[in-house]
Amino acid sequence: MSMRYEIEIGDLFELKEEHLTLLSKTYVTWDNCEFGAPSINPKRPYGNSDVMDDMKDILGDYYSERELRSFHKELEIALQIVLRNKTFEPGIFKHTCYYEWERVDANY
Repeated sequence: MSMRYEIEIGDLFELKEEHLTLLSKTYVTWDNCEFGAPSINPKRPYGNSDVMDDMKDILGDYYSERELRSFHKELEIALQIVLRNKTFEPGIFKHTCYYEWERVDANY
């Protein structure tokens, strides 16, 4: 089963505080594959191997497992938005081309 978040040009994405909180807690390592690059550890993205428990510790235990999985999967897009727009502020963003996103909410 693919965990990739499916999105098309023109789609909107809401960057939420939960995405930003999870991103701030990710465990970043160096991946020596090919030329090498920073990478979020896929086995321990939040520091430990029990991803759901880690997410509950970070976000609170009032989210369902389905909601937590959704936040986790959406981090692919959330990270693209944060890096492309140089912002850690929640908001609504529009997918304009391949990896490009622009803020569309003036007063979120």
